[in-house]
Amino acid sequence: MKYILGLAFSFEYYRPHPSHKPAMLRIFADDVLIDELTFTESIGRSEGYSTMDFSEKINDILIKDSHKFRETGWDYQTGRSLCKKVLLYEIDETVLGKNIRLEVTNNNNNYTNGFMTKYSYFVFDMVFLMPKKYFEDLELMAQDHNDLQDTRYEYKSPRAKSDVDFWEWPWHGRVYDPSRDSWNKDEFSFCEKGGSFTHSFPLSSYKDMKVISPKGFTKQLFDECFWLMNPMFLSYYVMGDLLNRYNEDQRDNHTQKTR
Repeated sequence: MKYILGLAFSFEYYRPHPSHKPAMLRIFADDVLIDELTFTESIGRSEGYSTMDFSEKINDILIKDSHKFRETGWDYQTGRSLCKKVLLYEIDETVLGKNIRLEVTNNNNNYTNGFMTKYSYFVFDMVFLMPKKYFEDLELMAQDHNDLQDTRYEYKSPRAKSDVDFWEWPWHGRVYDPSRDSWNKDEFSFCEKGGSFTHSFPLSSYKDMKVISPKGFTKQLFDECFWLMNPMFLSYYVMGDLLNRYNEDQRDNHTQKTR
């Protein structure tokens, strides 16, 4: 099975001296290098959009004549800006093992005598993974998996524990704390990162798919919790034209990567 790995991020570039090196991002599936990128300038965000903009576009792109998708009614986020940098990679399932890993080298800052006021940093909105067939046809996803819920409704899982009743697909940035049986509030999501770092997204199997799992999640938790369509992903899919970006790259460049 083919998968689409996607990253959406912005980058604030600070270079205090010409001798300082550019920032570098390396993307791995286990120990397989997927891509290596360097950054010598900032990458911004688009302006926000209105609920009306989104509603009109989702009607055009997604529901069309699909009664099933109307029934699903997946949620989305409106009024927010989107990262101008989006990477999309087509990956074979045989490459997907235990994790997706990001390695960043980014040491530009004005640190002096214990103080730092300026530095280069990334802001990641999402890192997602989903089967290519569903990426190309969300209505097929709705038909095959009609238990993929909508965040607008308050579902209670058999666990009857409000803060760990669900996890989000196709990406989930939270960390599960087994000692408290709850989400770790100090590690709510993978978002802004300055300096050099390595961050791994664990992969699990769910409904015969490879999925990005919440850190610390077990098979029992997958069985007991609902799974919800991530509203940020759906916003990027529609307003960020993810499918169009992917198709354009495949047609024009005949590569396995799109930006």
